[in-house]
Amino acid sequence: MRFLILAFSVLLMGCHNPCQDLCKEMASFAEDECKKTLSDGEVRTCIRDHTRDKLNDGDIAVCVEFTDTISQEWDCDDVEPYFESVSSQNN
Repeated sequence: MRFLILAFSVLLMGCHNPCQDLCKEMASFAEDECKKTLSDGEVRTCIRDHTRDKLNDGDIAVCVEFTDTISQEWDCDDVEPYFESVSSQNN
């Protein structure tokens, strides 16, 4: 029984809520569509800033809605404010 409780606790710690998933989607969009590189630290900060205890009522529903529509409705200017700094890739 103790093993199950421990295993369940570890699994929960690795789960992200939809707002944290949105951070990763924005980072992918910025890199793929905007040719900008976000540091791992910027993505981690976004994830940390969007833990369930820091969200208001309704935030998760909004994040769910936007996660699926980033590539259709967002442009590069929409993504930048969510990260501290965004540097262009040098290709």
